[in-house]
Amino acid sequence: MNSDTSVGSEHGISAHEVSGLILAGGAGVRVGEKPKAFLRLGDKMLLDHVIDLIAPYAGEIIAGLPAEQIDRARSCIGNRPIQCVAGGDTRQDTAEILARAASRQWVILQDVARPLTRTDHIEAVLELVREHGAVVSTLRATYRDGVAVRQGDYYYESLPRENVILTQTPQAYRRDILLDAFRQAESKGWREISPAALVTMAGYSVRIVKSPTENLKITYPGDLEKAYGLLMQREVKSIV
Repeated sequence: MNSDTSVGSEHGISAHEVSGLILAGGAGVRVGEKPKAFLRLGDKMLLDHVIDLIAPYAGEIIAGLPAEQIDRARSCIGNRPIQCVAGGDTRQDTAEILARAASRQWVILQDVARPLTRTDHIEAVLELVREHGAVVSTLRATYRDGVAVRQGDYYYESLPRENVILTQTPQAYRRDILLDAFRQAESKGWREISPAALVTMAGYSVRIVKSPTENLKITYPGDLEKAYGLLMQREVKSIV
């Protein structure tokens, strides 16, 4: 890992200040028989893709995996200085375990299922987090129908479609902010899928940044095929 990389200009964050945290606890039930970390995309596993993706921006990398998959992950990673830790029962638990294991001032969270995040997007997220303390990648949700929240079997509240967004990774945080959000979540019983929701509930502002459309998350078999197509397009462009 390159500890000299700096993102942005004078407001950039050096790699040695950043912990790269990989959320790799998914069992991959919907996409196939293997855990997502070990699915192959081209000539590499998703875990390898994501390690290579964030390595230039992080002085340390920690992957959260199912406990029974740690030995396999370590054998696949080889001699690279990647820490592998047992994740929790939920995504929130795994993110907290990773944040507590980190040792740097800033953390960047990346799903193992998002192996094709553009490097310029990672740089944009890290540049913004210096100023804002918390940044989440988002896409505007597109719906043809109205969007609403239900309460049990009853219509509860309409949502303005133009304000509905999808949260993704990468997400970046000042580590103390993220840890405070997890402390409050534990004491108040909050359960959320996205750390961004917990950070907001804890009283912090979270800056949003538009995610590229090719920041695909591999959830179903068809997504793996789409990702392979995108990967081939990038390889062709790099040759041309």
